[in-house]
Amino acid sequence: MSQREFVVKQAVPRRILALSRTATRPSEVPQVVGPMFGTVADAIREAGECADLGIASYAMRPDGGLDIVAGFVWDGAEIPGFDIIELPEVLVVSTTHYGVMATIGETWEALMRWVDANGFGLSGPGREIYHESASEHQRDWVTELQQPIVRP
Repeated sequence: MSQREFVVKQAVPRRILALSRTATRPSEVPQVVGPMFGTVADAIREAGECADLGIASYAMRPDGGLDIVAGFVWDGAEIPGFDIIELPEVLVVSTTHYGVMATIGETWEALMRWVDANGFGLSGPGREIYHESASEHQRDWVTELQQPIVRP
């Protein structure tokens, strides 16, 4: 997709059941995030519920690594060994990534260029919301990227 649409909007608050991990460099993210989602989904199924909307949050570390939170929207009770994370309502710039995760970095780079070109500042960890990720073929996936911002 050569033409991307960027939208400034209020992201709705979300409560997620999640795990937190650190990747020492961005190239490690796929090996870290996939198992995180699998572990949280298993816990949700064991609680008799269905893992629905997946969300990940990524915060850059000064050492070049990433602090990652990954889980699913959750309105149930706490589950030992997992975190309940409250993602606040926040102003974001949003765009959509279609397809495989191998190219999502290009979409993030385009989003960050848009933020810079339009004079916004960053105000928190970026989020990925996995609207369509049930297909085993990632080419069918639809992922919303949200970057919290402050107006110029």
